[in-house]
Amino acid sequence: MELKKTISLLAAVFAALSATASVPAALTDTLVDVKDAHRVILTENDSCLNLSITGSGRDSAYTFAYAKASSPGGVSSVVERASKWDFSFSIPMKKKKTDRYFSMGGVAFGFVTALGAPSGMKVDMASSYEIFADLARVSYLTHAQKNEYSFGIGIDWRNYRMTGRTRFLKDGNGNLTLDGYPEGTDIQFSRIKVFSLAFPFRYRYNFTGKCSVGATVILNLNTYASMKTRYSYGGRSYKEFSKDIHQTPVSFDVMAHARYRSLGVYVKYSPCDVLNSEFGPSFQSLSTGLMFFF
Repeated sequence: MELKKTISLLAAVFAALSATASVPAALTDTLVDVKDAHRVILTENDSCLNLSITGSGRDSAYTFAYAKASSPGGVSSVVERASKWDFSFSIPMKKKKTDRYFSMGGVAFGFVTALGAPSGMKVDMASSYEIFADLARVSYLTHAQKNEYSFGIGIDWRNYRMTGRTRFLKDGNGNLTLDGYPEGTDIQFSRIKVFSLAFPFRYRYNFTGKCSVGATVILNLNTYASMKTRYSYGGRSYKEFSKDIHQTPVSFDVMAHARYRSLGVYVKYSPCDVLNSEFGPSFQSLSTGLMFFF
């Protein structure tokens, strides 16, 4: 009588497990059918449910073990052994990827322009480039695999380039000003370059494993900046260069991005002044381009 009650309880447990698990159709009905079991033990704790059966009829060497993790997306394991045969298999039940993972790489290339710049400062976006890359990042995925959060470290290089009749010029007080070229000058370019150590905080929504959209806030430590102007005049070539241009030491960007497979697009805006406005022209940054392997 007690054995019949135990078998009824086991049948109810397996039915409940089968109703909530994503298993192949051939395995959804019956996991095991043991007649004349010698001993049945069913235990449960906070992390796992365990069932063990020892002996079957005249085969005292027969064993059956079943384990089901209690956590969402847990994996079930079935191991069965007899006196003359031995096999085991695992049934994935909504198996998930690791919640946290470490990755490296990801590079982007785009075009950058200056917003809010003073008159005469005409940055040529077609000749002004941005390159940034993630050196390393740690990502966290929710159980549904849809929401992804990550924090990383990377680098960013931006080049604001003017090719018109205005150039950047350091005056006698060390300020960066805007000035014209001498009459008859063969103009090449005048640019500002800023290099940053970047710390991106990224959110991404994964529609599938191949397609996603997201937004990122990036903290920038602007560790290096320089000004360079090249032109020819009177048969001679000139280069004006300075790396003491008082860039804003800390800034942040906001970025929207979308990805399909390994290719993505982005738009990035920085509301912070690129240069300290007490020592140079005030302007902000806007860029857009392509992302690879993010």
